[in-house]
Amino acid sequence: MASGVSMVVAVCDEQSNNFWVFIKPLKEDLWLVSAAFFVFTGVIVWSLEHRINDEFGGPPLNQLGTVFLLLALHARLRSQGEYEVFVKEVLLNEGFDESRLVPFMSPQQYEEALLNGSVAAVVHETPY
Repeated sequence: MASGVSMVVAVCDEQSNNFWVFIKPLKEDLWLVSAAFFVFTGVIVWSLEHRINDEFGGPPLNQLGTVFLLLALHARLRSQGEYEVFVKEVLLNEGFDESRLVPFMSPQQYEEALLNGSVAAVVHETPY
């Protein structure tokens, strides 16, 4: 999976204060089917692996720790060296004037800039 670029713009919406707004389009049966397939896939993998793979065994806490370690290492390897230079290069290749690019060091800074109107949009890297 490759990283991409996304744009954030200020939008006035009554629902924007509701944290759970992203769940609204999803029905309960979709959540249940997704959870069932997740559990089913886990059971199938476990049943195929636990007898023949000695490294698959061990206490559940150890296995969970291994999963998180692998996820963290994978994310670190994927993002190696892809920071603010990536976004700047993409914008310059798209024809943006470099004098109009303003760097922000934190999400709080670009939230403040969007709210006070000093910028019309914030473009940043979308991880995976």
